[in-house]
Amino acid sequence: MEVGSTETKAADPGVLLELWETARLEYDAASHLLHADGRGLDRSVALHLLRGWHALATIRARQCGLPDPEFGSFEVDREAELLSPISAKKRSSWEGSFEKIRHAALAAPWSDEPHEVDHKTLKLQLRFLGRCIAS
Repeated sequence: MEVGSTETKAADPGVLLELWETARLEYDAASHLLHADGRGLDRSVALHLLRGWHALATIRARQCGLPDPEFGSFEVDREAELLSPISAKKRSSWEGSFEKIRHAALAAPWSDEPHEVDHKTLKLQLRFLGRCIAS
């Protein structure tokens, strides 16, 4: 299933459920990699987290009748309903850690730019994504 097309799609309950399942699978994959204590897998964890957020953002866009967000550039406003399970106090932590995982997930593997993410940031993003999926 293509999650990131630019076409506007109806909020079909079956499609929304598939997107939610995609978010859940990405969360599970990120959790497994993070807790397996695999060295050098931080970028993979970040990519799974970003895909999970993208699936949730796509659900929200479809519910609002908006075009699907582009994978490489989607934004989630700090006050968005999508983030309502995260307390207002912790949203600043979400914002900074989201940008770190986005940078790591989208970095070209051959880039000289560092694209590692610390485990604390990955665990924080994993908890935030889990809360938003569960709501």
